[in-house]
Amino acid sequence: MRLRLAIRISEVSPELAKTTIEEVLGNSTKYPIMESNDDNAFFWWIGTDPNYYEPIADQYRTRKTEYCASDVMVNHLLENNDPRIEVYCTPTSLSQLSPGQDGYVEDYPRFRGYTIGASSNAVANQYSIWGYRYGQDLGGFSPYMRVAEPWFIIAEAAMLGWNTGGITAEEAYNKAVSYSLEENGISSADAEAYLSGSGKFTGEKEQIWYEQWVAMFKQAMEGWSLYRRTGIPSELYPAPGRPANYSNHNVPPFRSPYPDKERNLNSANCAQFDVDVVDNLWGKQMWWDTRTGVY
Repeated sequence: MRLRLAIRISEVSPELAKTTIEEVLGNSTKYPIMESNDDNAFFWWIGTDPNYYEPIADQYRTRKTEYCASDVMVNHLLENNDPRIEVYCTPTSLSQLSPGQDGYVEDYPRFRGYTIGASSNAVANQYSIWGYRYGQDLGGFSPYMRVAEPWFIIAEAAMLGWNTGGITAEEAYNKAVSYSLEENGISSADAEAYLSGSGKFTGEKEQIWYEQWVAMFKQAMEGWSLYRRTGIPSELYPAPGRPANYSNHNVPPFRSPYPDKERNLNSANCAQFDVDVVDNLWGKQMWWDTRTGVY
């Protein structure tokens, strides 16, 4: 957790971030970090009791058109021949039809993502939905932290020239990606092919961030925080479903707004944070978000 928080402030307080990460990595006895997928911090749902169904899978049962995989994620996985797409998403229904079957379309895409925040629900059989492990298993999990995350942070720290105990950025990156592939049941052969192909380390921080974003699938808050800190994935866009509301913005929201009840009952303490907010839904940039040209 200290590694997560340290890297998040690395653009606004680099010295504190550096000393914190070096302190943690400099004393593995006092500060052990995750070393395998057995260390993943997941909350597992019971799945046999309606009161303890995994929430996304529970809602998916009756709201199937609202759980399509996003076009941003699907397109990225396809462009990089990422084998995790088979776990994250399901093939489109239309792509599974044979010639002569009702609705058959020749060469219909096997995986197809839907627009985030579209004005209308998708036609379910035309798009990919979340795979069983992530969106359909009533006894599934809610992830808090994965072993891959600290190793992506170590890779970034090494890129910044900080003391990571002799671990190079490439070594940390390869471990992080390997952990993610292993977690998702990708075979050793496919993992090796990915790491020697489109997933091969390029020495660019942007690649580390993209891979971290992919590995944190279903960790929405962490993905959002990574995006606000780095601007990755750069393909992300404001939801187009309410153009009248969203037309004055060129990026997704900066932070969640205070609830109206909080602002009404605790206005004195909320006021200092609301003073610079033009659009309450969008809020203002977090203090650790140093992106420029965003509004």
